[in-house]
Amino acid sequence: QLEFQLGWRNLNFEASLEQENESLKAKISKLQNNLRMSFEIEQHLQRNARTLEKKQALNDDLMRNGLSALQKVYTHQRAEIMKILEEESLLLSTAVNEIQDKLTQICFNAEIIGNPVGEMQCCDSSCKDVHVTMDIGPDTIPKGDVPTSYSTTFDDSKALAQTLREKMEALMLFSQEQERYLLEKQKNQAIIEDLQKNLSQVKDEKVKVLMELAKLKEACLLKCNSSVNDGHGIVDTPKVTSGHDQQGMLKTILNRTSLRQWIKKENNSGHERSDGNDLTICRGCSVDLSRLKVENATLFGKCCYYGTSHFFGS
Repeated sequence: QLEFQLGWRNLNFEASLEQENESLKAKISKLQNNLRMSFEIEQHLQRNARTLEKKQALNDDLMRNGLSALQKVYTHQRAEIMKILEEESLLLSTAVNEIQDKLTQICFNAEIIGNPVGEMQCCDSSCKDVHVTMDIGPDTIPKGDVPTSYSTTFDDSKALAQTLREKMEALMLFSQEQERYLLEKQKNQAIIEDLQKNLSQVKDEKVKVLMELAKLKEACLLKCNSSVNDGHGIVDTPKVTSGHDQQGMLKTILNRTSLRQWIKKENNSGHERSDGNDLTICRGCSVDLSRLKVENATLFGKCCYYGTSHFFGS
């Protein structure tokens, strides 16, 4: 009977050890799954950071090329405009000199013919009026007295003034686009810095989880060796407080930290970014990353608490 009881106790002890070994294997597999999920999340964040860096580099190249092209066009057109203005000023000066010469010739011819004194005074007054109107502006000159070359030069000057106005408007638009580009560049740099900080924190947490997993494996091996060495005696089953509740909490934490959920959130944030309001989207991304940190920390705490309570609760 004693041998039968001892055999029965040994069988119970072996069965309890097998159950404990299976539970430890299940816990280790769960921790490995959690680590795998954290690896996938980290890779996903790294991909996002790389895509943002590539987009920023492309935008920088495009803006540099556009700025250089606009600068070349601006210098070329400025040189052409200055050249045209010089030519037009020469034409205007020659036209004014020709008009003055013709008027003086008309006055001398009238004096030679022997016109009365009143007509001579009228001629002098007309000459003075012509000089005054030429000094004031081309719009006040009568159309009958102005030659065709002067009217064409005046039209050309109007066209040049219009082109100058258009160039000034283009320069204003260019300055506005440059300011907008600088603001977008600053926003992208802030987002990249935040992502790099979050990646470093996730790496630190991953290292901590790996250290705890190694410690749990060592404790499991020590427990198995001690149980094999101490083969006599009755081993009580570990008293796990609310095991179903802890498993349920771990399942909910794993569901929260699933990669599909984070990918879905990030896709939604991408659509919102295409719609507008970059500041709110950046805040949403930072909130999601902070939630990821908190949930990883809670997962790490729950796993440590579950493992220690299972190992040392008896």
